[in-house]
Amino acid sequence: MTYGELFEEVFKRCTGKTPGFRDFLCSSAIRQFFKDNPPQFRWAEATKEQKLIELLFVFFKEALQLTGMRYLDGIKERDEKLWANLTDILAVFRQILIEKFQVQLPEAKVVSPVEEMVEAGLLKETVGRNDKRFLSVNENYFDIKIRIIKEIPAGPAPEEFKKNWLKIPALPARRLQADLERPGYERGCYLVPKKEGLEAFRQVCPEGADWMTQYFDEFSPLVFGLDEAEIVSR
Repeated sequence: MTYGELFEEVFKRCTGKTPGFRDFLCSSAIRQFFKDNPPQFRWAEATKEQKLIELLFVFFKEALQLTGMRYLDGIKERDEKLWANLTDILAVFRQILIEKFQVQLPEAKVVSPVEEMVEAGLLKETVGRNDKRFLSVNENYFDIKIRIIKEIPAGPAPEEFKKNWLKIPALPARRLQADLERPGYERGCYLVPKKEGLEAFRQVCPEGADWMTQYFDEFSPLVFGLDEAEIVSR
C-alpha cells in the first residue's frame, strides 16, 4: 500500500453519503499533508516501522491543526464543532493505521496549538472581565536550569548565531522524557521559554536574538536535544 492509497482510504471512510464540511476538511488536510512532503512521497510504499508510523500520525495531526487554524472564525460553537470534526478525521486515520500496521498510537485529539500548550501546562490561562481570556507562560513549568554544550545546536537559525548559545551559563528549562510531537526528539528534549531564552541570548548576540524573535511564534518554546545541553541545577 502506498501513502497515496492510505490517504484515499482515509478520505473514503470520512466521506458521508452527501458531501459535507467534514469531507471538505479531510480533503484540505490531506492536500496540506502532501504539500509538506516531496511529490514522490505519494507513490512510496507505506512503512511498517512503529517509530515511522508514529511520526506519520503526528505529521497528519499537524496538517489537521493547520487546516483548523485556517477556518477558525472566533465563534465558539462553530470553532468547537470544527475541532470536533478534525478530531473525528484523526480518529479515522488512527484506526486505519492500527488495522493495517498493528501499532500503538496516542488517542486522537485535535485542538489549536495554543490550547495544546495550555493542556500541557506550558501556558496558563486567566479569565478577566467579560470572560476575556488571557494567556501567559507558566513560569513554574520550567523547573530546571540547563547549559548548552553543543557548538551548533539543531534548528533553523544561521550557524553564526547558534554558536552563541555556548556563551550563556544557564537557561530555565523543562525536560520532556519523550516527545512524539516533535520529530527528531523522540528520546526527549529540553524546552526553554522563548522570552527568557531570547533575553539571555540578546546579551551575547543581539542580531541573532532579533532573527529568532521574528522567526518563532509568541508562545512556542525553544527546543534543544538531550545531547545539546546539560542540567546545571534543579
